[in-house]
Amino acid sequence: IFDLNQNKWTPPVVGVHGSGGAEYAHDLMVQNNIMYSSEINVGQLALFDVTDKANIVELGTVNTSFNFTHNAWVSEDDQFVFTTDERGNAFVDAYDVSDPTNIVRLDMFQPSETAGNGVVPHNTHYINGFLVTSWYTDGVVITDVNRPENMVKVGSYDTFLGGDGGFSGCWGVYPWLPSGLILATDINSGLYVLRPNYQQGCYLEGVATSASDGSRIPNVMVEILDTEVEKSTNFDGEYNAGIFESGTYTVRFSHPLFITHEAEAILENGELTILDVVLEQPEVVGVTGSVVDAETGEVVPGGQVVFTNGLRVFRATSGADGTFGLNVFEENYEVLVGVWGYLHEVVTDFDPMTDEAVFRVTRGYMDDFELDLGWTVESQASTGIWERAVPVGTGFQGQISNIGEDIQGDIGDMAYVTGNGPGGAGADDIDDGATILTSAPMDLESLYESPVIQYSYHFLNAGGQGGPPNDSLTVSLTDGTNTVLLAVHNEGTNGWSTIQNLFLDNVTLDFSQVSVSFLATDDDPGHLVEAAIDIFRVVEANSVSTEDVTNQSFIAVYPNPANSVINIDAKEVQGLSTIKLYDNMGRLVHKGEFEPSIDVSAYESGVYLLELSSDNGNSYSSRIVIE
Repeated sequence: IFDLNQNKWTPPVVGVHGSGGAEYAHDLMVQNNIMYSSEINVGQLALFDVTDKANIVELGTVNTSFNFTHNAWVSEDDQFVFTTDERGNAFVDAYDVSDPTNIVRLDMFQPSETAGNGVVPHNTHYINGFLVTSWYTDGVVITDVNRPENMVKVGSYDTFLGGDGGFSGCWGVYPWLPSGLILATDINSGLYVLRPNYQQGCYLEGVATSASDGSRIPNVMVEILDTEVEKSTNFDGEYNAGIFESGTYTVRFSHPLFITHEAEAILENGELTILDVVLEQPEVVGVTGSVVDAETGEVVPGGQVVFTNGLRVFRATSGADGTFGLNVFEENYEVLVGVWGYLHEVVTDFDPMTDEAVFRVTRGYMDDFELDLGWTVESQASTGIWERAVPVGTGFQGQISNIGEDIQGDIGDMAYVTGNGPGGAGADDIDDGATILTSAPMDLESLYESPVIQYSYHFLNAGGQGGPPNDSLTVSLTDGTNTVLLAVHNEGTNGWSTIQNLFLDNVTLDFSQVSVSFLATDDDPGHLVEAAIDIFRVVEANSVSTEDVTNQSFIAVYPNPANSVINIDAKEVQGLSTIKLYDNMGRLVHKGEFEPSIDVSAYESGVYLLELSSDNGNSYSSRIVIE
């Protein structure tokens, strides 16, 4: 603390907080001799009494919601503090600090229009019951905090016209000019002068209780229909919601254990509307069923059976005799049945009161990852480890870093991604090693004559220091003794790629017990690395559409084995553009424009992977032997 009253040019130090190991404060605000410190590295807001500058006294601390406290601003009456965490998908938090020894979080706010898109709040400032926040790619956001437990967005101006997420856009705002104008500074496009209209929102609050015993119900979803407003009741069954535009709205209350209820609410600016709800529980129906082989009629143990209708999810697993039992509510459901070694079965509009619960599954291998079918994960990386999850998107300089959603049109919302934490592109990417995702064993010998592996993938390799990105996603097949490289991906996709088709005709393995592995690495020096896998399939070669992939019958590679030149006959394939050659360790040994022959005389003896790509995204791979 410097005393500016004695000498403004060389002010003396009159107080220091801590010594040696003092916590780094990213931002400070002082009002009425209370210092509000944003301690970003430990993710906490700390309050200090600085009345005696030589004796700074800590009054209390609280961890903010994303544990990366960037700035804090206190209300004029010293009762409430509002904070930002400079992380993707983070919130502006509201805290009651009237008792610094017991700081209470009241609410968390983020713009619903871009929630989940990796948008980052930067600095928030309080003025006369409102917050004015610089929110990077969302621009300037004004929030009504006259009721701090129910923060409502009432205005915004987007200074950044690019995509969501990352550290572009609005860097700072200043709302205290005598004119009332707001100054906003955008990193990319400059200075903006804005005239705000500070108008309070409409507040909707209430309590959800059970009709059976009057108990309060937590986690009830509260939706103001035809808007993007969604809130949930807290542990005490209470909810706070709000909207800017006044009017009459329909409010929907839903919970997995109760019947959905809708009610009408008249909302007015600056007014609190109380809407309590009493929810009824539906009737319970017992379901007994079985999972059987569609061809043989034999029972299938270990079949996962999932009943869902968008709100409720009920799960069961078939036992050794193929049967299962569970209780559901008296409603219609979509039923998903899955077990490794069989294709998923989906039954729509299943009525548990009348429909027979015998689910017939067909032999084969597929996984959309909505169910846990026994894939395993091994990792030496410190972060970015493979996980099955609903993807949380992140971005990097206009590119997709962690994918933001699974492939539309497949079953469910899950995919395998390398780390899925919120924040910036580098918050949970692969760091300092490799992470490998491996399927359960597959018996391809008895099920397929000429198996083809299909999958969709996303890959990012960017940023970093010390040279160009050098990381990869490699795909291998192993029988436990021998391993064969199927594909190497080392170029970014900026989203889901087209499905790859890997023909296995030239692979020498014990096909009665093979597993496929996806290995993603962050090699030295470190770079941003993210990968994702979805829609895994094994199909017959003759079932692959030539509209989607170059069938191997269109391309001939000879001689194979070879010791000098390999010729590629691809007359019937249009638009082949690149050719790559990988050794069996996945190292790229040759890359260039497509040519009908390639000299391999300089390469060591061994098995190599030849990959051809066309302009429209189709690909062909073949295994070759160099003698």
